[in-house]
Amino acid sequence: MKIVFYSTNSSDFDGSTVHHRNFPEVRRQFDRILDSRRNLSIFIVTQKPGMFLTDMEGNKVLENERIRYFSAENKSAEETAALILSLKPDAAIAASFWTTPFDWLPIKDSMTGRILRENGVRVLCHPEEASFICFDKKLTNDFLRKNGFNCADAVFISHSLLWAERNRPEIYDNIYRNFILDRISRLKFPVIIKDTTGLSSYGMEVVKTPAAARNFLLSKKNSSDRLAEEFIDGMQFGAEIYGSEGSYKITEPFIFSVNRYGITSPKQSVKLGPVTAPEFHTEDLKAELLRLAETLKLSGIAQVDLVFSGGKWYILEINTRLSGMTAAAACSEGKSIQEILTETALGEFSDGQKSLVFDMKLPVLDEMTLREISGLPYIKFISQTVNDAAKQRRECGFCEIIIGGTDSPSALTEYLDDFCRRYERLVEPVFYRNAVALAHAAFPDISRDYN
Repeated sequence: MKIVFYSTNSSDFDGSTVHHRNFPEVRRQFDRILDSRRNLSIFIVTQKPGMFLTDMEGNKVLENERIRYFSAENKSAEETAALILSLKPDAAIAASFWTTPFDWLPIKDSMTGRILRENGVRVLCHPEEASFICFDKKLTNDFLRKNGFNCADAVFISHSLLWAERNRPEIYDNIYRNFILDRISRLKFPVIIKDTTGLSSYGMEVVKTPAAARNFLLSKKNSSDRLAEEFIDGMQFGAEIYGSEGSYKITEPFIFSVNRYGITSPKQSVKLGPVTAPEFHTEDLKAELLRLAETLKLSGIAQVDLVFSGGKWYILEINTRLSGMTAAAACSEGKSIQEILTETALGEFSDGQKSLVFDMKLPVLDEMTLREISGLPYIKFISQTVNDAAKQRRECGFCEIIIGGTDSPSALTEYLDDFCRRYERLVEPVFYRNAVALAHAAFPDISRDYN
C-alpha cells in the first residue's frame, strides 16, 4: 500500500538560522513503521521545514533511504495535488503544521485534499469549510453557539468599522463603535481580547473592566479585527480527534498549565495526561467531541482547546492540524506522531498501553546535553527549536521534553523530581511549580510534599 504524507507552508524557511532537532529522529520513527508494516510504501511531499515529516540539517532534508521525498516548495494547492496524483497513492494524509503570523496552513492543505478527492484518492484531510471555520475565531465561536456546544459569550469587533469615521469628515458619531463597546460592557469580566486569525495565544489581551477594554481597542496596540470573549474560569485542557466520518478516535484530555493571566502560553505551558479521574466526566467530553467531529465532518487530525469549569466542559478553539500536544498524546500510547498519522491514514487505530506523561519546556541545550538527556529511561521524546536570528532571549528557542512511561501518578512525579535534581540548572522554578500543580489537580490522591 502506498501512502503520501503531505504538508504545505506559506512562509520562507531559512535552515541556516532556524534549526529543528528531534530525538528519536523523524526518519528513525518512520523506520519503526516500515519494519512493522512490510507492505507499506511511504512518500513525503512537503515544504521546508516539513515539521513532523522530516529531519533537516540546514536547508537539506536528511532522508530515510526507504522513503521517497518530494518538494512542494512554492507550489500552489493545484500543483501540490498534481504532484501527489503523479505518485498514484492509495491514500494521502495531511500533516498540517503551523507558522506565524497566521494559522492558515490547514486551509491550503484542505484545498489540496479536495482536488485529490475529486480525482478518486482516499484522503485524510479536513474539508475546506472546516479548516476555514477553525482558522477564523469569530467563525469558530459562531459555529459552536449555533450547534449548541458550550462556549464563551463573545463580541466580534470589525477594525475598519471601529474607525469608520476616518477620512469621512461627514461622520460625527460612530454608531458601530458605540454599539460594540456597549455590548462588550455587558459581558462578564474579565474578558479576553484576541486576534481572529492569529496563532495560538499570541497577542491575547486580558482586560478586567469595560474601560480597560475600550482603552485597548482604541489604542495603537489594536490594528486588526478582534474577538472579545468572556474568560471562563476553570482548568484548561486539550484533546485530539483522529480519523474520519464513521471512524473517529477521541483521546483522553491533557491538562495544561496557565500563565499569570490564566492563559495557556505556548512557550511556557506544561502538559500532563491523560487525565481520566471520574470527577472530570471525560466520557461526556468524548461524546461531545465526537459530535463536534461529525458536525464539522473532520478528517485527519484535529486538536481542541478546552476549559473544565463548574462540572462542565467548554470548547475554546479548534485546530485542524497537528498541535503542541500531539507528541505528548502519542507518547502516552507508546507511539510517535508518525505512527498516529499512519494509523489515521489507514483507519486502523490501536489503543496501546496508556501511560502518563509530562510535557515541559527547557532552555536551548547543547548537543552533549541533548544526547545525555535522551538516554534517560523516562525521557520519551525531545524536540528542540533554535532561532539564531532572534533578537530577544525569549525568541531564541526552546527544548521540549516528554517525561513518562508509567501508569502510576506517584512514579511519574518521581521521574520529574529525579530529572529536576539532575538538571536543576536547566529547569526554571515556574515549570516545576506548574508541573506539581497539574499533578495535584489531575490526581487529587497524590499527597506528597513538594518544596
